[in-house]
Amino acid sequence: MDVFGVRPGPSTEHYSKLWKTWESSVSELSIADCSAFWKFIAVNWGQNTNKLMSGCIKVPVYVDGKIILSNKKDVFIPDDLLLMDLFSKQSIFIWYPSSSLPSLSRARLNNIYGSIGVGTISEAVRKNDSFNLGSGDLKTVGLDKVIKVGLLQLVLAFFSDPDLDMPPEKRHKMISWLLNCDCRRD
Repeated sequence: MDVFGVRPGPSTEHYSKLWKTWESSVSELSIADCSAFWKFIAVNWGQNTNKLMSGCIKVPVYVDGKIILSNKKDVFIPDDLLLMDLFSKQSIFIWYPSSSLPSLSRARLNNIYGSIGVGTISEAVRKNDSFNLGSGDLKTVGLDKVIKVGLLQLVLAFFSDPDLDMPPEKRHKMISWLLNCDCRRD
């Protein structure tokens, strides 16, 4: 109810305008301001809010103890734990407020962030399975110049990775060849 033309609280449109102002005028937000903003968006999420927030250009990212606004095309939703771990040193993941409220759960915020155009890390990083050891031209090099003890250990560790998805027979054959060659000198 409007009394003297004053609304009882800000609307979704007001919050959308606030975000656009922040995008153009600030590069860093306080955790309290950002948390309050995304709490309001999550509680009031619907088609209208989605439509208003889809026009946003920047989203929050946590970097060195502060929240900065980064282009939503440069930020990802961490939907894959392995990829998240691999890229943990980069500031490329969306920020989440710390809250036990269901409206601010990571799953809900992932849906909201995804709706406004933030991509997932699993879609951005793709495994290339096209490499095959039997395809392509290989150049023969004197192994004593290439394989040293450290490199041999690195190759053995690589072959032991279960994610490599290499049949055990092929793995054993390759390791046997490396161990039997006369190139393990320091």
